[in-house]
Amino acid sequence: IVSADDSTSNLFINYYSNHQFDYQSTGYDGSESLIVFDIENQETLSPEALKIVKDAQKLDIPCIGLSQLNNQNQRHYYQEQGIHHIITKPFHIDRLERSLNKLTPTLATICNGNNQGKLKVLLAENDRVSQILFSRCLEAKDCIVQIAKNGMEAWNMFQQDSYDLIIVDLQMPEKNGLQLARDIRQINSEVPILGCSASVLENTRRSCLTAGMNDFISKPFIKSHLLKTVYDLTGFGSETIYDRYRILHIDDEEDILEIVADTLQTCLPGIKIKSSSNAIDACTLLGSFQPHIILTDMQMPQMDGLNFVRYIKSDSLYRDTVVTVLTGLSDQNIAVKQIQKHGVAKVFFKPYKAIELVTHFKSILDSIY
Repeated sequence: IVSADDSTSNLFINYYSNHQFDYQSTGYDGSESLIVFDIENQETLSPEALKIVKDAQKLDIPCIGLSQLNNQNQRHYYQEQGIHHIITKPFHIDRLERSLNKLTPTLATICNGNNQGKLKVLLAENDRVSQILFSRCLEAKDCIVQIAKNGMEAWNMFQQDSYDLIIVDLQMPEKNGLQLARDIRQINSEVPILGCSASVLENTRRSCLTAGMNDFISKPFIKSHLLKTVYDLTGFGSETIYDRYRILHIDDEEDILEIVADTLQTCLPGIKIKSSSNAIDACTLLGSFQPHIILTDMQMPQMDGLNFVRYIKSDSLYRDTVVTVLTGLSDQNIAVKQIQKHGVAKVFFKPYKAIELVTHFKSILDSIY
């Protein structure tokens, strides 16, 4: 702990000793697994603290900041300096644990006894369809969701219980989402609040942040975006939200295989990709790899794309697999017209736009969720 006050030091000493951590106040020597800065009301880091942060970055040591400041610009300043996560004081120890989940998996395992538990979410939403969609998405990821049908009911529930995350619709009867967020911030500056609305105007997002919310998501939401936002706010879940999905890519051009793999792994965190230079080898991978999506070229040696797709669609084990085509042929080519009749999801033509390919795969994977 760097520059901690007595009450904060005592809290950490008691907590860490219960979890069998080695604790020391100041005395940084570079052997630490975690550094906590009690930055109090400071608007900038002291030269001594800044040097420790820079040294920690070189050693890949995560840094957490404790602050009474609740200013978004100040948070950005600290994060730019290398403070990975800011926790507003006074804070609850469970928020520290979620920060550890996000920053230091080894420490998180010790903290949580190999059991991360469930995230308790208060959903303030008056629309029944939205209640169902939010609940299904979050409960599938081990969240406990409690629903308030209006802003006043949400306010009463918040006062009577504790939550790890609050999701609020902006347009609710009795108390709207902005007023609810303001009221919550009067007594709790720590709990993450996520605003949601069908409005996509930029001033809607600004209004949410001004009211004290941590982030905003538009409706209808994309499941992967919601889960990533929940992860960013709470440290709960997985940042690699596509790690359960597999894509098989077939193309006889090695540079295309490499470019597509790099693009997809960058834009779809955690996605698993297998590449094959011909369709014959790809057929042998279907059973062992079991791809959710197949991306195939048309012109290939031994077996072309059309016959490969025919084979897939004729086999009861694989016929429901999503197939997308990436080809250098024109849209007027007879083979292209034929392959489109075999139930492929989409045909992309080289040269292709990477963003269109990524968007296509995202929409497919989000519908599988």
